[in-house]
Amino acid sequence: MSSVPLSTSQKRTLAGAAKAYNDQLATDAEALAYLEARGLASSRLIETLRFGVVRSPHPEHAQMVGRLAIPSIGPKGNVYSIRFRCIQQHDCKEEGCAKYMGLEGVDTRLYNAQALVAPTDYLLVTEGELDAA
Repeated sequence: MSSVPLSTSQKRTLAGAAKAYNDQLATDAEALAYLEARGLASSRLIETLRFGVVRSPHPEHAQMVGRLAIPSIGPKGNVYSIRFRCIQQHDCKEEGCAKYMGLEGVDTRLYNAQALVAPTDYLLVTEGELDAA
């Protein structure tokens, strides 16, 4: 799969959105409780993976309100994409709700590519972003 390179403007917009959503997470009890239930509420993990929550969305992300924001961060720390996960306490299939949503016009990228340059003897491959976290 080849991905279309992002423009400087797209990179700037994605980085700004990821930062805004990460800032919104700090005081969001619902999203923090969701991460806690998944064992993902460590402040170090949240900071490293830049998890966020969408409460005040960028205009092009209005349909993502209430979702966990999971940025895809490249080896050099650039944000290349953001996926949004439902955190409601329901069965998404039963409710007709997409569990994950991506951004239109932005390719899905390898999640946690930072791990590729980490000084370690092991690299684990998982199916989903939160499993990788």
